[in-house]
Amino acid sequence: MDPFELPDDLTTLTATELSDLESQAIAAFDGLRSIAEEDLTDDDVAAMESLAEDVATIRAAQDTLVQARSARADRAAAAAQALAPAEPPPADDEVVEVEVVEDDTDDDTITVETPAVAASARRTSLVRTADKRPVPQPRNHRAITLTAAADIPGVPVGHTFEDLDAVTAAFIARSKGLPQTRIGDGIQQRYGVATFHRDFDGMIDTNPDYRTEYDLVMAASREARLPGGSLLAAGGWCAPSETFYDLCANESMDGLVDLPEIGLSRGGMRFTTGPDFSDIYTDAGFCLTEAQAIAGTTKPCVDVECPPFDEVRLDVCGVCIRANLLMNSAYPELVRRWIDGSLVAHAHKVSSRLISAMATDLAATAQTMPDTGSVSHSALTAVELAAEGLRYQWRMAFNETLEVIAPHWLLAAIRADLSIRTGRDQVNVTDAEINSHFANRGVRVQWVYDWQPLLTKCPTAFPSTAELLIYPAGTFVKGTADVISLDTVYDTTSLQANTFTALFTEEGILVARTCFDGCRLSIPVCPSGRTGAADMTACYGAATP
Repeated sequence: MDPFELPDDLTTLTATELSDLESQAIAAFDGLRSIAEEDLTDDDVAAMESLAEDVATIRAAQDTLVQARSARADRAAAAAQALAPAEPPPADDEVVEVEVVEDDTDDDTITVETPAVAASARRTSLVRTADKRPVPQPRNHRAITLTAAADIPGVPVGHTFEDLDAVTAAFIARSKGLPQTRIGDGIQQRYGVATFHRDFDGMIDTNPDYRTEYDLVMAASREARLPGGSLLAAGGWCAPSETFYDLCANESMDGLVDLPEIGLSRGGMRFTTGPDFSDIYTDAGFCLTEAQAIAGTTKPCVDVECPPFDEVRLDVCGVCIRANLLMNSAYPELVRRWIDGSLVAHAHKVSSRLISAMATDLAATAQTMPDTGSVSHSALTAVELAAEGLRYQWRMAFNETLEVIAPHWLLAAIRADLSIRTGRDQVNVTDAEINSHFANRGVRVQWVYDWQPLLTKCPTAFPSTAELLIYPAGTFVKGTADVISLDTVYDTTSLQANTFTALFTEEGILVARTCFDGCRLSIPVCPSGRTGAADMTACYGAATP
């Protein structure tokens, strides 16, 4: 494609030449925009920016040309009005014929010729005796253009119809050429007559001058675009309120449970946790005294037994969204909003399902921890005590991190507790500080949305208890398998109902405890800011006196 060059002087160009020039610039811009993002160079981007400026310059020149011609037309119309005869209008039986004639010398004006009235009511007027000089009138802006299709007898392809009467005549002419023989039941044949094209005067969402739909709406609503630059000279607003089609969206993928994930292709998985280290520790090794060794005491051996295997099958979870074809054409943002929102909602529902399965698996280890009168102290102490118990169970490395699953609102409860403690900054209690308290105890907390959620959007108090799951990293594994993932599906049955499947997706999901074990803790929640007395002697877990 030849590089686009903007002429130095646009004032000498006609409206048609400016329109052609604009099309060339946009075509050059589209050619650069079609380049893959990874292949774009700095020169390409600079050229796109230059073309955008050129298009804006061309459109400004078009606006100037239209305003100038409109002003000339107004002056000509005023001059013609001055020549109008000061006589009463024709009687009811008089017929006045008005003929609209295109002036070939100027494609931006319409001339109106008024022939003589019927002979029975013929009068002499200044307009008719002035050699029927054409009176220029301003051309009305056409909101809709009717363009002829191909193969219409007597009408060239691309011809612009002046009105619906011309379209009707073309339709009749086209109908005369249709086949007269039977073509079979259920078979349809379509023949074009006219194409309707709306002129949005640049107010369209593909216009590169507007970065977002909101910018487009604001530009379209500016009064400066209207003739005279105003809606009304005085009075109220008059104009109807603007309709904003932007849709609110504030959901996120935050607060989802994080698990190691593996792909499964056979509908499930079979596994064994193998022997528990506590059993190995109990039976492993022997020690004999010298006397026992001399006496030939039998040395005990441990037989390795085949461990049992567990099986977990995949559940099927998915999303299906149907939409109306006309809705998708006129308001695609609404369909896209449903798709985006549904995918986020589905992710949170799957997260809730996984956490519930993990909590059920650890139900046998459920413990209600003592209340120390401070949620921060209760939670930190309970978690560290459970972590120490699990480390002892398998003689884990001192620095090995354990995972904790906790509801996100517990983070706020701990902050509230710490913020009213005496002797510390009552404002700046950050998430990082709270997480560091847990990290110093060798655990990593996942604050999740989808377990023990707050049931009201404007709560007045924290729940009285919170449940936590704690386990060594790698204890639970998430298994997945893609079943179907389709987007925008059209089928015969749906099309008959003018609908289509905007999104259909399925996946297999399971969670399995493949190693180790964990604890399920119930923590009392009391954000009191309480600290221990200087002479406190009660032990952790002891009854409150």
